Amino acid sequence: MRINRPIALGCMSVLLWPGAYGQSAQPEFEVADVRVNKLDANPSSEFLPSGQLTLRGVTMKTLIGIAYKESRVLPEISEISIALAPVVGPLNNFAADYLKGAPPWLNSDHFDVVAKAPQGTRVDTLRLMMQTLLADRFHLVVHRETKVAKVYAMTVAKGGQKLKESEDTGNPVCGRRIDPDNTYHRDCRNMTMTQLAEQLPSFAPRFFEGKPVVDATGLKGAWEFTVDWTPLTGGLVGLDAAPGTEFDTGTTIFRTMEKNLGLKLEQREQPMPVLVIDRIDRVPTEN
Repeated sequence: MRINRPIALGCMSVLLWPGAYGQSAQPEFEVADVRVNKLDANPSSEFLPSGQLTLRGVTMKTLIGIAYKESRVLPEISEISIALAPVVGPLNNFAADYLKGAPPWLNSDHFDVVAKAPQGTRVDTLRLMMQTLLADRFHLVVHRETKVAKVYAMTVAKGGQKLKESEDTGNPVCGRRIDPDNTYHRDCRNMTMTQLAEQLPSFAPRFFEGKPVVDATGLKGAWEFTVDWTPLTGGLVGLDAAPGTEFDTGTTIFRTMEKNLGLKLEQREQPMPVLVIDRIDRVPTEN
């Protein structure tokens, strides 16, 4: 996996319905080059301060995830960075629950996108620009439905929350680090509980098995905290292990969330939105 540069992405909780397409001034990139990528190389991403967005070797599932913030159908996509990680096996099995009408090539064909947005473009606007690009170049049409699905509800534990209110007024940021003992960390600041819930499955995908996390804490405002865990895949110590091997880790993300943050994750069923693809072309229109 290769990630060239973090992409600061803000939280966009309101998704456009297809009926809104063409009825208002939908923002679009100043210029965009879209091509089919036939190279067998790791995907990469780069977002420059000038406003240029470069995505190489990404799947259509990833592009739709970027445009509609469908973190549940991506191994990793966040408001902190677009991390184009290799597809984790179990996530593929659950993706169909949240993306309907998807043709088989959605996760096999790869594309390059080089697009230019005005300098200082907000991330929610960047996502709308990606929606416009997919509609223009691939004739993508989608709509929303709801279905009852299994989720992890994030609640305040019995002992109360142990978070620190953030004094930072900037974008939400979660720095990554790995300790010598193979403990993984996300040091987050200026993050809301809604944003944390959205990002948790991407921090440690194997723990969540494709299930989304929903915020049921009732906590408002932005917070500072550190999320710790040891990957079920073994992390760095499991690099030479056979595929699918799981490790007996005493530092699960569920345990440390409750112990260190005072936040509990419990499984339940509730209605969740589903993104339905009504139409999409496999080959983009010419540049």
